[in-house]
Amino acid sequence: TVSVLYWASSLHSMQPDEWVEFLDALPAFTGTGDFCLDPVMRLLALCGNPERSLPPVIHVTGTNGKGSVVAYTTKLLVGCGRRVATFTSPHPSPLHKDNLGLNCGDVSDSVFGVAAAAVKAALEAYDTAEIQPEDPLPEYLQHLQKLGVIKQGVSTRQKPTQFEIITVMCIYAVGVVMDPKPDFFVVEVGLGGRLDSTNVVPPPVCCVFASIDRDHVKMLGDTPEKISLEKSGIIKPGVQHVVSYPQTEGVKGVLETAAAACGVPFHEVSGPVDADASMRLRLDRCPVHMVRNYLVAHKVAELVTLGGVGHLGVEELVIGKLMSGRFEAYDVGGHFVVFDGAHNPQAVGGLVEHVRRFVQAEGVRHVDVVLGVLSDKDISKMAPLYTPLTALPSTTATFHPVTVPDTPRALPSSRLPSAPAPHPPPPTPAHPPP
Repeated sequence: TVSVLYWASSLHSMQPDEWVEFLDALPAFTGTGDFCLDPVMRLLALCGNPERSLPPVIHVTGTNGKGSVVAYTTKLLVGCGRRVATFTSPHPSPLHKDNLGLNCGDVSDSVFGVAAAAVKAALEAYDTAEIQPEDPLPEYLQHLQKLGVIKQGVSTRQKPTQFEIITVMCIYAVGVVMDPKPDFFVVEVGLGGRLDSTNVVPPPVCCVFASIDRDHVKMLGDTPEKISLEKSGIIKPGVQHVVSYPQTEGVKGVLETAAAACGVPFHEVSGPVDADASMRLRLDRCPVHMVRNYLVAHKVAELVTLGGVGHLGVEELVIGKLMSGRFEAYDVGGHFVVFDGAHNPQAVGGLVEHVRRFVQAEGVRHVDVVLGVLSDKDISKMAPLYTPLTALPSTTATFHPVTVPDTPRALPSSRLPSAPAPHPPPPTPAHPPP
């Protein structure tokens, strides 16, 4: 087996401008349409398989809320005195290293730079190196092979994408470079689960499922059940726990079946979120779905630390203080301004419900909604969900359709509605808010 692990020890750390130039030149897609984990496996093998030196992994997927679950889980574990690395996506700045975090903060340029240099060296050997496949494969890789996500394995010559390369850099940084090594590595799935590049991690101590609904239907399926089947692909033999947000019966059945097939106990965090007196005060400051996300994270933290996890304070629970784009609130010249990345019907419904409650509680007289959407999102189903904001007593709402996203995927403002159209109420969720 060829490995660049030794080479990396003699490489200087790449500087931010060097790794940005290197990563920006990489393709976002391979163009082959042959989705599998082979390119990531080959690149990891050339790096000395750093994924097998990772600390216990907590693997988080879902449609809405997975980023919040990652943030809350990290905050809770750090509060217990643990050292916690995180992998999230997409990266919020052009530096790329923002995918990787440590103890709720940034990693140093030197840590990411060493990892970037090692992976760059591996890529230079990618086309020519001969790698002897493992025989037999570890049990979890045999399982992934049965799921159809490993085809040629390390023998492939299919080129990795930019996201796959960044994933390997972050795995290398946590598994090899960080000293001392973290106690846990909380990993957010990029898209789906079964075919996501993060699914190369060895069996996690806990697989976590945030709320699952329709999104990315061309890639994952056109029903929540089909989508949940893709996401359940992160469950492998050797996983210790599966923890889930309250799901519809169909989605829950898919997840339970996948967990049972791998012999893993399934925990659904259900019940009214205000049952605990310590949670009631938080409901005034945080959307109900965010409180549920927090309770999922709390369950995860209890399982992986074997108990003794306290609750976050009210201010710490306001997710906008932990993550950008999640009901992120600012006072701008006396105006209350909120940024939120809701981009599918389920997320928009939760956002509007919280805005409605906030507006009524604070006596807000007028709401301006500034809307920008990507062209692959279902605006026809999202736009009508803003209707409750136009029907509040003593409150008016104005909609400003603009093209905000700086990307070719942005939906032109001419195709955005100037006001939400009347729409029948959505079906009652399986677990309605209290």
